[in-house]
Amino acid sequence: MNIIINRKARAIYFALAGLILCDCGTYISNIPEVTAVNETHTGVMWNVTVDPSTNWTFHATKVNSYDITTNLDLQLKVENYFNFTLSSDTSAFLSFKILNNSLDKEDMFWRNTNGGELKEIHFKVNCFGADNVPKDIRIIIESVNEFPQQFNNSFPKIIKVDENTKNDTSVFSIFQYLIDADIPTPQLKDFTYTVKSSNGQNDGTPWFYIPIASSDNLRVKASPDFDQLHKNNMTILTLTVVVKANDESGFEINTTLQIEIVDVDDLPPSFQYPGCQNNCSVTPYEAYTGPSWRGPVKVQPTDIKAKDQDSIGSAIKYSIKQSPNNYHSSFEIDQSNGAITQIGDVLTVNVLTIVATEDTTNGFSQSATLLIRLSNDSSYLPEASKMNDDSSKLKLIAIVVGAISLVIIGILIFLVIFVYKRTKKKMTVVPKEQSPDTTVEELVSDRPSTVDEKVNNWKQTIDPRQWPTVTSRRQQLDPLHLRDESTETEESSIKKKKPRKKKKKLMEIFDGTKQYDESSNGLYQL
Repeated sequence: MNIIINRKARAIYFALAGLILCDCGTYISNIPEVTAVNETHTGVMWNVTVDPSTNWTFHATKVNSYDITTNLDLQLKVENYFNFTLSSDTSAFLSFKILNNSLDKEDMFWRNTNGGELKEIHFKVNCFGADNVPKDIRIIIESVNEFPQQFNNSFPKIIKVDENTKNDTSVFSIFQYLIDADIPTPQLKDFTYTVKSSNGQNDGTPWFYIPIASSDNLRVKASPDFDQLHKNNMTILTLTVVVKANDESGFEINTTLQIEIVDVDDLPPSFQYPGCQNNCSVTPYEAYTGPSWRGPVKVQPTDIKAKDQDSIGSAIKYSIKQSPNNYHSSFEIDQSNGAITQIGDVLTVNVLTIVATEDTTNGFSQSATLLIRLSNDSSYLPEASKMNDDSSKLKLIAIVVGAISLVIIGILIFLVIFVYKRTKKKMTVVPKEQSPDTTVEELVSDRPSTVDEKVNNWKQTIDPRQWPTVTSRRQQLDPLHLRDESTETEESSIKKKKPRKKKKKLMEIFDGTKQYDESSNGLYQL
């Protein structure tokens, strides 16, 4: 930038220039080589008294270490931030000031010019007089904390810390979650870090603190116990984190941090039974069984059951500890539910050791005793076993009753068949008007008393067309062809179906060819 010279002073300068040449060296030595200003500073940086007859020039040469003398456009833009003037008074002042546009390091012009933080600007000043003396000067720009620090969006609302974490263990770092718009970016050492009580019921300061204010590490003050805190409903603790700037701005921010105490597997399982809440030292389990019993064993006062004392709720596996006398070999236990089954003879009273083990990496375990007593009373057997026994008896009774029923039914069927066959063999031919059920006595009682009555009776029963006629020389009648009207079969066919054993006929049918003894049958030959 060319030095702005008052017209009047310039006229005087040229009028005297030919007569007297001023010594520039005396005046230029008064200009400070280094001047430090804040980035927010505006106005005069320094004033120097000079001879008004001198002529001065002023040019920017560097921004930080970047040479701008070859980039005239950039050089002019840098010089426009400054004003280098010479007053018109007899004892003139050379003034160097920063204009309204401050040297703000956050200004994008400076960030783009140097590709980083603006730290210093270099100038070259020339004085023209009796001698020509140039001088390099430097303006150092100091940072100002213009913007307060802030917690970024990644700052966690809650962190988790395992119970029983050792004292003085670092559990959280604060600085990584801070942001600041200032250039250069503040460092860890630029802040002070503290925590204070949240004034709530779940105050975490008894368990956590920051021992050194210049460090951002939150550490364990007293190892937290989840189980104890859980009883007081304090598994989530609360702190207030405070961050304060160390410079003159004194910017201070704070936020709430919650700390969840996490239960870890640090307790063994506990057997559950009446009167015991957690980790009872006495386990009064007992069971009654028979010497030769095989099957489930009923445990009193309740079934064997263990539970993880930690809130993790790890699965439990059950086992029977080996005994020196091999007593345990008569029993087995379900690994998943602890049910006891007798698989061998038990001849003595003894004690089994039941072991409950967590199915975890640590594998914490707890033991309980089971006293085995002998008894022949089935009331000590499990309900399911008694039901099975009763069911077996009922099945046996049902089988016996079924077998007897089958035998009776077989006998009845045999009798029915036998009677049917006997009845069929006794079937005979009877007159049309007589019932098949007519007995011998009825037939005998109905016999006519005279021969004529007998003949007439027979004629009434025989078709006239079949009455016998004399056809032979011996004056004998033809035999009658009688039919069994119930079966419509000829007499001849009836005879073919006679039973093997001949039985005495109840009555003979008159065929007109036979003679009958009157004394015995009451009939005469016709």
